Amino acid sequence: MARSFNELRKIMTPERRAANAARAKEILAEMPLRQLRYALEQSQQSIAESLGTTQSEVSKLERRTDAYISTVRRYVEALGGHLDLIARFPDGDYRITQFSEVLDSVGSRRRGSRRRRETTVGSSRSRRR
Repeated sequence: MARSFNELRKIMTPERRAANAARAKEILAEMPLRQLRYALEQSQQSIAESLGTTQSEVSKLERRTDAYISTVRRYVEALGGHLDLIARFPDGDYRITQFSEVLDSVGSRRRGSRRRRETTVGSSRSRRR
């Protein structure tokens, strides 16, 4: 007869339980954006609303293998988190801060300029008609 996981856990040594817990923590600490969103029980639609985009764009982002740091940062913030960029070297880890400082000032200007361009494009279309 099959045993439940709780029964199996009871007969595990404390060392084995600790090793299992450590491995589970490793697995949860490294996951793609889509799995992270699932783990946090968020929908693509709710993320899209937070980002001011569509659900299909969130789906595309989750499938990409390459993305702008600013895009990933906004996605993580929409999930309620904070993105840190860490460079790992044999002599230690280094937190890279230049992008967070630049993104705070440039990111908002870039979004504003995009809106201005959209307005300009819309205006030029109406003039052509």
